Amino acid sequence: MDRVEALYKISLAITSTLDLEEVLKTIMKGIREELSFDRVGIFLVDEKNKKVYGKLGTNAEGQPEEIGYQIFPLIENDNNLADIAL
Repeated sequence: MDRVEALYKISLAITSTLDLEEVLKTIMKGIREELSFDRVGIFLVDEKNKKVYGKLGTNAEGQPEEIGYQIFPLIENDNNLADIAL
C-alpha cells in the first residue's frame, strides 16, 4: 500500500468518531501499521501558554508510552516543534 492510500485509510477512520482520544489513538495506530513507523508521538499545542506538550505515544514495541512529561516552549525560531506548530 502506498503512503497516499494509507493516509486516506487513516483519514476515513478518524472521521468515524468525534471523541478526541479515539481519533488520536486511530491516528497512532494508522501511522504505526499503515506507514510502518516504529514509534509514534502526538503532541498538542497550547497557544495560550505558548507550549507544546506530549499527549500520546508508543514505544518501539507499539505499547503505550507516557509522554505527558515532555513539554516544550513554543518560541519562534527556538525549536523544531515551534516551527511546525506556528
